[in-house]
Amino acid sequence: MPDDGQKVVYGGNCSGSGGAGNPGGTGQYGGARGGYGTGGLLVLYASIINNTGMIQADGSAGGSGGNAGGGGSGGGSINIFYTTSIINGNITASSGLRGNGTAVGGYGGMGCITIGNISTGTFIKDE
Repeated sequence: MPDDGQKVVYGGNCSGSGGAGNPGGTGQYGGARGGYGTGGLLVLYASIINNTGMIQADGSAGGSGGNAGGGGSGGGSINIFYTTSIINGNITASSGLRGNGTAVGGYGGMGCITIGNISTGTFIKDE
């Protein structure tokens, strides 16, 4: 039992939402399922990268409905390495949105994006 002055309630009308994962966790007592999967891992290596569209590794949204919304999954990791040139375009690794319910779930964590030149044999991160 915690001794931090907070009241702990057992039983009664409680609900819990599922956490993000692969698959998303199952909600309990009327809570929604968590988001499926994560943003994943993407590694690109090329001499010239010409991104005129979108590269994304975004997290999944948590489930909605019931007493508690599910938690969103985390964004993924995008790693782009080039030797000659790059046109970035749109690149995202955003968190999964929280699910809605009587109580909302939590957002997933942000992902990361790393872009850099390796033409000299040493990684030089783009700013």
